[in-house]
Amino acid sequence: MAHTVVKILTNDDGDEYENPQWHLSWDFDGSDRTFCGGEVYGLGESIATYKSKSVEKGGITCGRCLAFIKQIKSVKL
Repeated sequence: MAHTVVKILTNDDGDEYENPQWHLSWDFDGSDRTFCGGEVYGLGESIATYKSKSVEKGGITCGRCLAFIKQIKSVKL
């Protein structure tokens, strides 16, 4: 199953990120957001500039996203 990753290049204030990372994209409450910080992006949602892509496996370089994913995967149901 494919998932979307996003690299936020500039935030809503127009500030550039020095070393942009690939985050897991999460659709929460009808808006696309970064998984780790909830930063909203997308047409009509934010003026942040970004790149996104769909990947089958991996693609996430953000340490916080990876740590959160590992925590969730460790939960036994």
